Amino acid sequence: MKQTDWRLDAKRELSKINYRIHTYAIKEFLITPTLSPQEMAYTYASEADIFILVVGTRYGYVTESGKSITNLEYLHAKAKGIPVFVFIDKQLNNQLRIWESNKVGDYSATVDNPKIFKFVTEIYNESKQWIYTYESIRDITTTMKHQLKFIFSDGLKYKKYQILYNHIF
Repeated sequence: MKQTDWRLDAKRELSKINYRIHTYAIKEFLITPTLSPQEMAYTYASEADIFILVVGTRYGYVTESGKSITNLEYLHAKAKGIPVFVFIDKQLNNQLRIWESNKVGDYSATVDNPKIFKFVTEIYNESKQWIYTYESIRDITTTMKHQLKFIFSDGLKYKKYQILYNHIF
């Protein structure tokens, strides 16, 4: 299945529980014609309540900085303090150790650009968050449904605490 299908499937599944999803992979993706794709990525990342990073075997378009738009979008969301959930393709994750021991090897059977290995390595090295591997869209949506339930529950506890605190003072 192509990566664009994964994004579309993720959007479809998470939309079922009434979440608004922004992904480049669909025709309904709203753009501002005066902004570049990179600027649009920053705009959506800045407005997000949470950021779900799905790293497949395609690195994607490489910008002038040498990083993909997805890579820059992720860094932007992180810098803004937006909660990030990272999902890495299991096959890519399994190849990571091999790449680390032989960075000049031919990995074209697995990835479109070996820069994706560096991106994933940076995520592992710099992140202070959980990183999940996935084999199917079900892995992603099941994990996110559980995480969103937890976030919602945590928010209710905070609201209850605020009500109690305001009542006391």
